[in-house]
Formats: sequence, structure tokens, C-alpha cells
Amino acid sequence: MIKMKLKIIIIFVSISCNISAETIENNTINITNTPTDSKIDSTNFFVQQNANIEKKYLFNPYEKIISGVAAFLIGNIGYYTSSSSVLKVAYTGIQTVGIINISRSIYAANSPSLEKSFYNLMTNPTVESYSKKDLSINLLQIFAQEERAKRVALFYGSTFITAQYAINAFVYKSPGNLKNIYIFLGGVNALVAIYSAFYKGNYEKYYYGNSIDIKPFISTTLNFNSNSNSNSNNNLTTGIVLNTKF
Repeated sequence: MIKMKLKIIIIFVSISCNISAETIENNTINITNTPTDSKIDSTNFFVQQNANIEKKYLFNPYEKIISGVAAFLIGNIGYYTSSSSVLKVAYTGIQTVGIINISRSIYAANSPSLEKSFYNLMTNPTVESYSKKDLSINLLQIFAQEERAKRVALFYGSTFITAQYAINAFVYKSPGNLKNIYIFLGGVNALVAIYSAFYKGNYEKYYYGNSIDIKPFISTTLNFNSNSNSNSNNNLTTGIVLNTKF
């Protein structure tokens, strides 16, 4: 009886081991049968997805600045020729919208494109691979240029609004209550303009330095020396041209 029980236990253990072995084998087969050959190469996938950026056609890249200047002129002409306080407020809104569009154009002209910069990295035929240092330099340049684009756009937007409201208050014939509002809002924007002229973010300060920089436009070409291995095994200068967005 005892021998019979031992035989049953041994048979049960053997069956369990076989089942476990088959399960492991099946799992292994499932893993190894993963269609790795059909997986899309990450580099080619990225290039394909961003190829449209290279071919993208912009009908009028200066649309925002043209519309901004047009709104600015219409607002000033309307404000100067109008005698109604209500209409003057409406034309002030048009002036402000025009200035905001001009400011957005300045931002767009200086703002980098992360996708475009890496697209140029991936499609550069002279470099086979990049090091962590190369990529960190590229990202540093992008972040610094983005911080600068925002700051400069804020500076010019605030400066133009300050000048516009000063003209409305002291040059054009404005009612007393409107004049006080223009003086107050002009003063606030003047403080913002002064702050944005001197304050720099950490990335911008590190990359461009501490000197005052309020140029409305800068080159959107980024260059760094690639120390990565390439076909020529030499240090290469890689130009990264960023996409200018309007």
C-alpha cells in the first residue's frame, strides 16, 4: 500500500514537472517568436515622421507680423480720428492686438524647433552616432534659445504697449479717465519691459552669457563639435538648422 502511494506521488510529481517544463518552453517560444524583424527602426521611424517638416510649405511666413502691423495702424488711425470714448477704447483694443501679434512674430522668429533640430541630427550623413555630450549641447542650445525667444518677445511687446499708451495719453486727445488708465497700464508695462531686458533664465544665461541682449532677431543655426565616432573618425562640426516658425 505504501509502495503504491509512493508510485502515485512520483507519477504526480513527474507530470507536474513536465507541465512546468512545457509551460516554460512555450513561454520561451513566445518570447523568441516576437517579430523583432518587423520592428521599425527608431531612427528611420523618427525621420519618416518628421520628413514633412522638411517639406512643409508655408504660404506666408510673415502673416502674423503683417496682420499685427495692419491692426496697429488701423487702431492708431481710428483712435486719432474718433471723438467717442467708446470707440477710442475699441481702437485701443485693436492697437493692443496688433502689438501682441508683432510680439508673437518676434517670438516665432527666435523660437527653435525640437523636432527639426533632431531631424537634422538624424539625417546628417557625416555623423554616424552622437555622444551624450553632443546631445546635451544640442538640448542646451534649444532651451537657451527658447528662453531668449520668450524674454525678447515679452520685452518688445511690453515696450510697444508702453509707447502706445503713452501716445494715447499725451499725444492724442484722450478723456481724463482714459488718460489715467493709459498712464497706469503704461507704467506697469514699462516695469515688465525693464525686467525682461535684464532678467535671463538659467539656460540663456549659461549659453549666451550675462550681457544685456535685446536684439529682436538672431540666427537660428546651432553649431557644435561632435566628438562621436564617424566614418572619418575625425571631429566634425555639425550644423543644426532649426525650423523658424511664424
